[in-house]
Amino acid sequence: MEQNHDKNSGQEQNYDYIFEELDRQELLRSGKPVITYPDGKTEAATGKKLFKAWLPALIFIAACILLVIASNFNPMTGMVIFGMIFMAVAVFVSHVGGGKFRPQPMMYLFFIVGLAISYAGAATIIYEEKPFFDMELFKQRSLLGFGIGTAILGICLIAGEIIRMRTCRTKVQATCKEIKSIGRINGRPFGTITWTYDWEFGSYTTKTHNTIIGELCEGMSETVYINPAHPERIRLKGQRGKWGWGVFYMIAGIFAACFLSGMMFGGNI
Repeated sequence: MEQNHDKNSGQEQNYDYIFEELDRQELLRSGKPVITYPDGKTEAATGKKLFKAWLPALIFIAACILLVIASNFNPMTGMVIFGMIFMAVAVFVSHVGGGKFRPQPMMYLFFIVGLAISYAGAATIIYEEKPFFDMELFKQRSLLGFGIGTAILGICLIAGEIIRMRTCRTKVQATCKEIKSIGRINGRPFGTITWTYDWEFGSYTTKTHNTIIGELCEGMSETVYINPAHPERIRLKGQRGKWGWGVFYMIAGIFAACFLSGMMFGGNI
């Protein structure tokens, strides 16, 4: 929370944007190597900055090479590494800057799939080394465990949205101070948006993550809903992506725990 609200912030943001764009154009005309980030910002490239920018790609390439090498020795080991890559990608894209972990609901699916792949590969390796290992009982309990965990995840997402809607009900006009685009979901850009607004005797600055940007631009005003007891907590009208994912995870988890395990193992859970 910040107490530095300026009534002319929208006009100043436009000036800042103009100066930043002029600096960017001048940097591009200089012919020097530059780095362009997903949010559109450009800066001069240095060895340290290039290494930092390319480090995730280098790690991914190294993991793929390790996957190929391991698969040649034991396909199941390659399967474990493949699942770990899935999980690592989900965790990496869930960081929104400043070390903050804000996963999109879809990233839970990536993580669960990666965990299941690694889990299955590791179990197969154990079974190959120890033939007395009860694979059927292991599969049964694994389906039950994954199903319960996934259902709990869905319930938590739904409960979080219900709590947020019940507590953030007071309307205020907020100004979009900054937009940092991260990627696209179903063709629609999303990212982190910084908002400023006044409430009672204070001015607040807060961020919403994994927000569908739509037609929103810096300097525009939107109606948001805040929690009067904690004015820095806000929600946006129409941003209800977690509802659908919560229902999906809950149904998928119940199906895996009850129906799939029952069909595969005669209901002896």
